[in-house]
Amino acid sequence: ACYNPRSRERTWQLARAVEILRRFRATSTPVAVARNITRPDEQVTVTTLRALDIEAVDMFSLVLVGNSQSFIVAGHLVTPRGYATARLHEAAQDDSAEQGKAPDAASSGVRALYPITLTQFTDATVVVCGGGKVGERKVRGLLDAAAEGGVSPRIRLISPTATETLQQWAAEGRIEWEARPYAAGDLFGARLVFAATSEREVNAAIAQEAAAVGALCNVADAPEEGDFHVPAVLRTEEALIAVSTGGTDPRRAVSCRNRIRSLLSQAESH
Repeated sequence: ACYNPRSRERTWQLARAVEILRRFRATSTPVAVARNITRPDEQVTVTTLRALDIEAVDMFSLVLVGNSQSFIVAGHLVTPRGYATARLHEAAQDDSAEQGKAPDAASSGVRALYPITLTQFTDATVVVCGGGKVGERKVRGLLDAAAEGGVSPRIRLISPTATETLQQWAAEGRIEWEARPYAAGDLFGARLVFAATSEREVNAAIAQEAAAVGALCNVADAPEEGDFHVPAVLRTEEALIAVSTGGTDPRRAVSCRNRIRSLLSQAESH
C-alpha cells in the first residue's frame, strides 16, 4: 500500500515504485486507487498494474497493489485470506495423493478425466475472449452444438479484432461481438468461458475471474489453469462421440476421431 504517494514536491517516487513492481509482478496484478476515503466525495478506481494512471494519483489517494492471488470481480479487488488459501492447497495435495492410489490413474498416461454432457446448454451465457483462429474454433464448436437443437446460447465475443468468419457471424446476429479488450467484470453472469487471447497474462486473469464468478473456464494456452478441455467431436444422427487426450495431444484426439468416423462409414456401407 502507498499512502499519500504524490504531491507537488514528491513527483517521482510513485512512478519509480510502479516501475519496480512491473519488473517483478505480472502487469495484470489488480490495483485499487482510493481517493478521499470516508469523505462524501470518496472515489475508488480498480485497475491493473499495467493500466495504472500515475497522473491521476495525488496526496489524497491510497494505492493498494494486490498480490499473486488477487483478482478483480464485479469492480472489486479481492485477495483470498492466507489461511483459506493454505487450506485449499492442503486439500488439493490430499486429493492428489488419493488419486495417486487409484490403479487406473497410476497406470494411465492421461490424467483422470470425468466426461459430462451439458443438457441446459442453450440457456447459458458463454463468453469467448479472443477473436483469432483459436477463438473462431471455440465459437464454431458452440454454434455446431446449438444447431442440433435449433436454439443458440448467448455467445459474447470480446476482442479488439476478429476473423472474417467471426465478423460474419456477428453481422448475422449469431454472436455478440464487443470490439474491445477483455476487462474485469466481463464474466459476470457467464456459465462457460473461453480464454483464447494471444496474451498469457490476460488469459490468466480471465481464468481467475471465471473461478471467482463460478463459471467453467477453458484456457487455450494453459489448459491446466482451466476447468475443462474441448474434445475432438463427431456428430452423427445417432450419437455424439467425443475423444480427448486430456489436452496433452489434440492432434492425436482428432486422428482418433477421424478413425472412428472412417470405421462408422465402412460399417454403414456394408
